[in-house]
Amino acid sequence: MNALILVILVGSGEVDSAASQSMLRATAEALGLNAQVSIHEIDPNAGDDAIIAAGKKWHADAVASVHWEDGHRHASLHLHGEASGRWIDREIGFHASDAEDERGRTLGFAVISMLPEGQVPRAPPPPPPSKTPIKQADSQSSSEVIQEPDHEEPELPPKRWHGAVDASGIVAAGIGGDATGVGGAGRGQWFFLPDFSVRAGGGAREGSVSALGASSFTWFFAGGLSWHPSTPSRRHPFGIGGSLDVVGMHYALSRTGTGGAQESQGRWIPAADLTLEGTWFFTEPVGLVVAVGGEMTFGQTQVYLQNQPVETIPSLRGVAEAGLRARF
Repeated sequence: MNALILVILVGSGEVDSAASQSMLRATAEALGLNAQVSIHEIDPNAGDDAIIAAGKKWHADAVASVHWEDGHRHASLHLHGEASGRWIDREIGFHASDAEDERGRTLGFAVISMLPEGQVPRAPPPPPPSKTPIKQADSQSSSEVIQEPDHEEPELPPKRWHGAVDASGIVAAGIGGDATGVGGAGRGQWFFLPDFSVRAGGGAREGSVSALGASSFTWFFAGGLSWHPSTPSRRHPFGIGGSLDVVGMHYALSRTGTGGAQESQGRWIPAADLTLEGTWFFTEPVGLVVAVGGEMTFGQTQVYLQNQPVETIPSLRGVAEAGLRARF
């Protein structure tokens, strides 16, 4: 087998960091003398074409781009195999207490695990600990690799979000009747599985019923289940999802009657809503959420004026929301 040439690309000023040097040592030791590993700088915003071009410049069989976020708390790996032409991505999160060199070693082993099948050379058994340096060729930077005894590296789990808080504006319109409303809502959710969360919150809407010359005020609380089949990440900031909620709603009407007297009545109505949403995270923890769907009350509301029915508030409404989501 010809020697594997692996090029690792890091952001500006990262080549000499403790994490980068530890990553270089880990990959070189694990791949052994049948591989040439080097590390170079690249613009953090460089696209796939620039990464491939850098790999060709160094005659690489595989090139891996490493992008750090959150003060080295989260790393994104983006690897391209020259022979296969495939891209492989991996997200790895770290604890604040993890040492920089341990983070680098974890990334080094992760890069090796991403190499296309058949490209990972068999490394010879490691010799006893030695202070003899092994030089890694690199025209931009050089590093001394000190062989150390092999030991099993812990695999840190990918970054996972535990919850989120939403704040949004709401517009509602009755289907088959007069039930408009504009307002806002706030919700919190907890991800009990990576793709599923439970959520709860409340909000209020204000509207009008033209047949009565009355204003309406609705406030509600709701709780339900959300599904997130596509979880946004740094490289793929867009996601989709859906939610089903059970709603407790108080609907009230008020108007100025004859003689200038203020009249108002309200009632509690059970309801449910189903929405589909799209998200765009312009920064990794904070994004824009847009949702559309329907809201159904269990029963119509009949409005009477002087004992005569004048309006029926429909049980079905279309709803649209737009707002911000902060993950943690």
